[in-house]
Amino acid sequence: MNYIKEMRIQHYIKNILIFAAPIFSAQIFHTKVLVITFLGFISFSLMCSCIYFINDICDIEKDRLHETKKYRPLAAGKIKIESAILFTILLFIISLGITYYISYNIISLIILIIYFIINLFYSVKGKNIPLLDIVLLSSGFLLRVLYGGYITGISISVWLYLVVITGAFYLGFGKRRNELIKSSDTTRKVLAFYSKEFLDKNMYSCMTLSVVFFSL
Repeated sequence: MNYIKEMRIQHYIKNILIFAAPIFSAQIFHTKVLVITFLGFISFSLMCSCIYFINDICDIEKDRLHETKKYRPLAAGKIKIESAILFTILLFIISLGITYYISYNIISLIILIIYFIINLFYSVKGKNIPLLDIVLLSSGFLLRVLYGGYITGISISVWLYLVVITGAFYLGFGKRRNELIKSSDTTRKVLAFYSKEFLDKNMYSCMTLSVVFFSL
């Protein structure tokens, strides 16, 4: 149960973007496409859990000082670091294995690895670099859409890319804004470089662009 909690299954909702290509191409109800997309969803979700484990391993000491994160299984000592590392490796192998099995071409496997590398960099260093942290966060949403298109072999409209990119930046700026307003996450040093006004303006701009691109 502790491992499942550490996997943060509730965050898998973001991976629904993998279904974007089949949905907007009206192929989601084709049995083969639906099965491949669902397996891709599982594969990508397991890779996300790898990142969550790595992030919590790297931040274990900081999380123990946080008012809510200290209750996470790793920070609370319910999972040993050595066991967490082995479990992370297992998730990584299973994730790559599923993608390799269902892939329409090798590019989907490359996208999954790129997602892992980007988020690994984010966990280790990127999250402390202003603006780059938001770019790295936002890139994950675009990679999800790309992944969904490549595992099924479905081409994606350039307008959908633009909607996802601007929408992702809106969520990224919003995440930092929410953390800044709460002012409880003292472990996130990058917040010192942001102001509510700056984040608000960028959120409004991204939201407007997202609506315009979706309309077009």
